[in-house]
Amino acid sequence: MQSTALTNHQVQRVLKADKRNNATLTSWCLEDLTSEGDNYSTFVTSVKVAYAQEGAALETKYVAKLNPCGNVSKSDSLTSSMFEKEGQFYTKLEPALSLELTALGHERLRVPNSYLVCLDRGQEIIFMENLQVHGFQMNDRRKGLDVLHANLVIQELARLHAASILLKLNRGPELLNEVLSKDWMNFDEATHDFLRVKYSGHVDNAIVTLEKIEGYEKTVAWLREVKPRALEILEDQAKDAGPFSAVSHGDCWNNNLLFRYNTEGNPVEVRLLDLQLVRQASLAIDLNFFLYTSLDGPTRRSNMTCFLDTYYDCFKSVIESAQRDMPFTRAAFKQEFIDKHMYGFLFAIFIIPLSVCNSDQLPKGLTDSFGKKQENLMLEMLDSNPLFKPRFLALFDEMMEDGIVSYNIP
Repeated sequence: MQSTALTNHQVQRVLKADKRNNATLTSWCLEDLTSEGDNYSTFVTSVKVAYAQEGAALETKYVAKLNPCGNVSKSDSLTSSMFEKEGQFYTKLEPALSLELTALGHERLRVPNSYLVCLDRGQEIIFMENLQVHGFQMNDRRKGLDVLHANLVIQELARLHAASILLKLNRGPELLNEVLSKDWMNFDEATHDFLRVKYSGHVDNAIVTLEKIEGYEKTVAWLREVKPRALEILEDQAKDAGPFSAVSHGDCWNNNLLFRYNTEGNPVEVRLLDLQLVRQASLAIDLNFFLYTSLDGPTRRSNMTCFLDTYYDCFKSVIESAQRDMPFTRAAFKQEFIDKHMYGFLFAIFIIPLSVCNSDQLPKGLTDSFGKKQENLMLEMLDSNPLFKPRFLALFDEMMEDGIVSYNIP
């Protein structure tokens, strides 16, 4: 189904957008691009293109992201909504955000170039540059990101957030409202009901897992109180947050990041992928989401102050380069980060098991049986996967240290 959704006309349009009008399509074919677990809501493939230009026979590759458009239980409308959001980000929002940065002498947002976006129902396609051609690759998702990787991501999130605040100051809220008014958490009543069951199920999986480990009895009791309100807590955490309100990536974790490395093997550039959950929210939810899903406990805890300072300093450099005043102090920012811990926590209990498991263990697709399959996976990994237990428990240990796990539900 996915291969027949692409047409010669679309590939020719992409080629001309990338290589100019004198490029002529010769042929194209699909090549596998992603592995199991890289994508859950869309189909992503590579399109290998042969073309002629100025008498030369050349080749290039693009990434094509397609909405499966299948009947995937109650998540079908959610998938279409997210696909539309990402398409509008690339066609409307990213150009405006990048212009805010380049006008000040900064680089454009570090996301893939897009060449064609079609949002017609049943034919949704986004064509983007293939960053692998330029040496970008995904870090091993089973390993938590180290400090070098994390700092690159944190700085890029700061640039995204700062650019969105400048865009609102300079051009008003109209464009942001146009693109971001429809939120994935409350797309329609059926989607909302689906998500309520889904996120309470993630909490239940954590409960079942922690019950197998001594010393976490109080945490289990607290999770039982949280479970019925998991989605409502996420919604409350993501509400408009005054001076902290910014365009947030919404899904920033290891799977949605590509890095380029130097000859010594150190990461020197990052690209943010999968902007399908982009929204207006507190900038602190992106940081909590990223730090608690994509780093192991020791790396996160021992470097947390430096991570937050790195973010603040990068954000401040963008804002002040526009001769604007900082909208919040460093101390207020750090408190906002703590106040939004529940957002990162609730997503981390879902994502950590998917991060550390083997590819052949991953549940397939966002089906109704996904939650039960993940519960079985978590219980299995307690004994069989040495990466899972310490990373999972570090999440709860830190939340207890920070006073988030308590009998006072936020």
